[in-house]
Amino acid sequence: EYPASNLLKPNGFAKWQINDQNIEKAIVEFRLPQCVQISRIDLGNNSSGIVEILVKRTAAGDSSELKNLLPAVTLMSPGDAKSNKNCNKVVIFGNEKFVSTVASEKWDFIRVVCSQPFNKNLRYGLSFIKFYSPESVKPAIIEDEEEDPIKPGALFRASKAASSSTPPAAPPPVKSTETKKVTSSKPMAGVVFSLSGYQNP
Repeated sequence: EYPASNLLKPNGFAKWQINDQNIEKAIVEFRLPQCVQISRIDLGNNSSGIVEILVKRTAAGDSSELKNLLPAVTLMSPGDAKSNKNCNKVVIFGNEKFVSTVASEKWDFIRVVCSQPFNKNLRYGLSFIKFYSPESVKPAIIEDEEEDPIKPGALFRASKAASSSTPPAAPPPVKSTETKKVTSSKPMAGVVFSLSGYQNP
């Protein structure tokens, strides 16, 4: 009903939301056409209790491990989650919230992990998310593969993880996965790249 491809719409505020309740974690992954430094993230919540953002490099065969750019941040209090209040707060994360050693480097892969541990009956996700590089000027338009054939650009993958077999010290196993290809209207060279909403596989 609220697919991950919504996050690719340049106008924003087309939310992503999981279809099922009792999903421990929902994961959205973005692959960019080139490595960029991330200096700011604007995020619109959609009933998620906690968000965490990890990055890594995949360009030129780099096999770096995922690194924590934004440690787990609480977006809703337990009381708000249980009463279904303040579900759509907008937050801005700058360098002061990032792990400094990670924020100082460039990355082309972003994983956003959302969860809602305070109210298992809520279907959650994001309303929008925007990433900025230090030299950001204006958004780079992202288009869905259905509207434009794939060409060098960004790969978007949304995956949903079930809680039943999640190892405590590792990312949750993928229950089902859907990969979508999208293309950027211009190289990601120091401009804002904007992706908004999430997709359920």
